[in-house]
Amino acid sequence: MPTFDVQKFSSVKTNLAVFAAIWLSCLEYATWAWFLTPDQRQMALTALAQIGLEQVSSVPGVLGVNYLVGWVLIELDTYKVWDDFAVRWRKKYAIELVILPLLSHQDKLQDDQYKCLAKFRKDAMGKLFYRFMDESSPQIERRLVTRAHTALQYYWACHLLEMALCAGLVATALLAAVDTAQGRPTDGVSVWFAALAAAAGVNRWKLRPILKEVLKRATNNEVEAIREAHQADLDVTIEELRANSELAWIPAPPAPPRGLHTATARKNKSAA
Repeated sequence: MPTFDVQKFSSVKTNLAVFAAIWLSCLEYATWAWFLTPDQRQMALTALAQIGLEQVSSVPGVLGVNYLVGWVLIELDTYKVWDDFAVRWRKKYAIELVILPLLSHQDKLQDDQYKCLAKFRKDAMGKLFYRFMDESSPQIERRLVTRAHTALQYYWACHLLEMALCAGLVATALLAAVDTAQGRPTDGVSVWFAALAAAAGVNRWKLRPILKEVLKRATNNEVEAIREAHQADLDVTIEELRANSELAWIPAPPAPPRGLHTATARKNKSAA
C-alpha cells in the first residue's frame, strides 16, 4: 500500500477516500475486462451516452466519480458502521486496549460493567485518549501518533476493500439473475463470483488479523506514552468519570505519597 501523510488525524479520512477510489476502480476495471460480455459493455456505454455522461467512461472520469463516492462513504462513516455490524471489533478495541489500561483497571469486568463502559465509550475515549493525541500535544512523540494513525488508516482501508468486494458479489449475483431471466448466457459467472469470494476471504481472515496486530502494538505504545506524560491529568479525568453514578465502580486513582504532596506544595509556595 502507498504511504500517505498521516501526521494529522484529518489526513486519515482524506486518504481513506483515496483508498475507496482505488478499490472501486480496480473492481470496476476487473469486472469490465474479465466478466462483462462485449454486448454488455456496449450496452453500458450506450446508456452513458444517452444521459450525457460518456466522459465518465474515461479513466479520469472513473477515478473522479469513484473518489467522490469514496468521499461520501467516508463522510458518512460507513466503514465504522461496517465494523459495528460485520466485524464487531471497534468496541472491544476501545474498551480493552484503550479505556481499561488508561483506567489502570486490572480486574476482569462483569457483564454489567462492560455494558456500562460500552454505553459511555465515546465520552471516555474523548476524555482519556483522543485529547492527548491532538496534534498540539507536545508531550506525546509525533512518531507514535503517526504510527498509530498509519495503522488505523490501513485497518479502515481493509474494511473499505471488504465493502467493495461484497458489493461486487451482490452486483454479480443480480447481473447473473437478470441474464438468466432474459435467456442470456451466464458463462464465467461462477468463476468470477468465486474469485471475488476468495479475495474477500483472504482480506478478512489473512490481511485483517495482521493489520489488527499492528494497530494493537501502535495503540499500546500510545497508551504507555499517555500514562507517562499525563498521569496527573488522567487521575483528574478518572475522578470526573467516577462522578457519574453508573461509573462509580471504576477504581479511584491512588493518592500521591504524602512526602511528594508536601514537597509539591512547598515548591508552589516558594514559587509564589
